[in-house]
Amino acid sequence: MLAVLFLLGFVVIAALRLPFPFEISWSESAMASMVAARMLGTPLYVAPSLFNASSCVYPPFFADLSALVARLLPFDGHSVFFLPMRLVSVVSCAGTFIGALWVLRARKRLTWKMAFALAAIFPASYGRLEFWYDNARVDSLFVLLLFISAALLLEGESLWSAALAGVCGALATLTKQPGLVLMGLAGLHTVLVKRRYGRVAAFVLAFSCSIVGYLLLTGDLLNPLFYFWMFKVAGSRPLLWASFLRGPLFLVAVIPFMVLFAAAALVLRFRSRREASPAPTDRPEWSWSLVFGLWTLLSLILRAKQGASINYFMPSLAVGALALAEGAQWMARRGFDGRRIASLAALAQLAMLIYNPTLFLPTAEAAKEAGRLVETLKQVDGPIWFPSFPSYAALAGKPWVAHYGTLTDLDVTNPGHLASDLSRAIRNRWFGGVILHPNDPLVNMTELRQFYEERPFPEINSPFLRRTFNIEFGAIFIRKPLTPS
Repeated sequence: MLAVLFLLGFVVIAALRLPFPFEISWSESAMASMVAARMLGTPLYVAPSLFNASSCVYPPFFADLSALVARLLPFDGHSVFFLPMRLVSVVSCAGTFIGALWVLRARKRLTWKMAFALAAIFPASYGRLEFWYDNARVDSLFVLLLFISAALLLEGESLWSAALAGVCGALATLTKQPGLVLMGLAGLHTVLVKRRYGRVAAFVLAFSCSIVGYLLLTGDLLNPLFYFWMFKVAGSRPLLWASFLRGPLFLVAVIPFMVLFAAAALVLRFRSRREASPAPTDRPEWSWSLVFGLWTLLSLILRAKQGASINYFMPSLAVGALALAEGAQWMARRGFDGRRIASLAALAQLAMLIYNPTLFLPTAEAAKEAGRLVETLKQVDGPIWFPSFPSYAALAGKPWVAHYGTLTDLDVTNPGHLASDLSRAIRNRWFGGVILHPNDPLVNMTELRQFYEERPFPEINSPFLRRTFNIEFGAIFIRKPLTPS
């Protein structure tokens, strides 16, 4: 019943958030600009520019799939929309749940009730992962493709299943770069543990051909700027080892039973390696526990990156229920009541994931405030520099500008370049209005005070933006009228 309530909670909240016409996550606009560019037929990966909002640190598959869904709905590239992207994310999350349910039932031979309870742990983590699952972001699609690829590789027997795993792994990597390492770890497990060299060869061949073929079709394979964004920009953030403890604290506070049961499966497997092997049908597997452990270790490292979010643990959550089931099966093999152990662990894990379902639920007040903000931005004459929420300016009919997240990465790879461009843009009065965070050092830029005047802007300092994004703004800088010299 607890699993059912969690699942219903996810469905209801996601359904209410799907059609909300405004940004509900601080970084949704970064992806929306990529989808709009793809629909308009403009290149995704070009030289950095203040007005080039399309280039981002992610590969193109999510943008391409979302653009396809947008055309089917239908939308056009001149509209600002989040529904197609959120729909891709919601369906992906549902697919991961169904995939875990199938493996637990068909491969682990659990009852439908137990399989459902364990599989529901993934959507139940919705609130504890800051509501990433239904955002207009790459993460849910990335996790689904990773899960399908790992399931085909670990559970399949034929070369065709290995080849299909390679295709899905390639699409995961074309959605988010860590897929290359995560699927590499799964493939390494197949080589060193199962010693299925033919399956690994088929996997690697399909993986490589799929990536090369896809990038060749999109025209990105021979574009040097694609590799600039994918590797130089995306890898520019340093590892902050002082914040490394954030990762282990998440594991202990949010998913301790997944960690404990995966560790139990690996330890018991190691201790029994010299024992007489039972019949294959009676022997519990440990592949998912090993993959869970490897993926979690990588996530702990990535979580230490500057600006990293909790979403790095989503792949581990997708396979954690399978690791929990394996741990219970290994305990049952040692003489314990495996069914009761799994039931209690699932109940305790679900109970730890309880969250406030109204925390990020869009309200009529939020829609009203966001709409008032857009109407105010329409009154500004000319483009608006609004890198924190460029989608709101785009909704007002202004051209897209680069997102703050992208600008931060670019500033690390090419220090001072973008600040110089912005300074030149302000001197040339390109922008009709400039909206900055109070802590942005550009607030005190000499050129800004010289060519623009600060005006009160109460609409942007709304309770909705403060509550949802914890970001406040006090004023807007409006271009001064030209005066005779």
